[in-house]
Amino acid sequence: MLFFDTKRILGIQLTLYVTLGCLSLECFHEVVSIHSICEVQELIRVHAEGSLVLIDIDDTLLIAQDKVIRNANLAQWKRFIEHLEQQPNGAFLKNIMFQTAEYRLVEPAWLSFVENLKTIAHAVYGFTARKVGPFIIESSSEDWIKDQLAKLGINFTQHIIPLDYFRHGILFCGRRPKGEILSDFLSKQAMPIDTIIMIDDRSENIESVSQHIERFNHQNRCAMNFLGICYRAVELIDHTIDEKLIAQQFDILVKDKRYLSEKEIQLFY
Repeated sequence: MLFFDTKRILGIQLTLYVTLGCLSLECFHEVVSIHSICEVQELIRVHAEGSLVLIDIDDTLLIAQDKVIRNANLAQWKRFIEHLEQQPNGAFLKNIMFQTAEYRLVEPAWLSFVENLKTIAHAVYGFTARKVGPFIIESSSEDWIKDQLAKLGINFTQHIIPLDYFRHGILFCGRRPKGEILSDFLSKQAMPIDTIIMIDDRSENIESVSQHIERFNHQNRCAMNFLGICYRAVELIDHTIDEKLIAQQFDILVKDKRYLSEKEIQLFY
């Protein structure tokens, strides 16, 4: 007759359970910094199948053609807006400007990159600090940004998700940290996601999402992978402004109620 040490067997089973449990929760968590989307195309392809890809919009996908509107010239841009708001019809003039101003892709490669990602990822969503709601007289913020993207051929995965911060395949964060919005989004979805890929020009946004994914994994005993890409191509673009040109744009907008681009000013004035 064989006698077994029951406590020892239970101990071995528990050790195996914990070990296997830890192994099942292993995941990768990586952050890289780049200056061109071409630098990480292969890295993203390796992890993209079945993933959720989140792409920032301002200064990542899009940038204004006119330098005064860019975040790199925020002080001049705020001063321009403040002077407009001092006009009796300031709101109307701002509306003209936003309806007329043109945008472009930070890199032309984005168009094919997004389309290719949509064929292998579970979903490709926009992820912006902009808020949902009124923006210009004839359009909401979410419709305006959708139209700007559509002009350039960019369309995100179109899922119908009944959340007030999700529109047109874009997560709108408003004043809330991006990590907080993503955690809330993940907690309310039944998506079979094992990897989050995030592309953003601001390292603090990537850090916010990174921390919230680690917390989400711990709270839900899951092993969601994270690839954060700090995309700094906007730093390679010339943002030097011409104060005289900006003054001409402002004067024409106020006097003639027309917003002329930098190129138009240079061509006709």
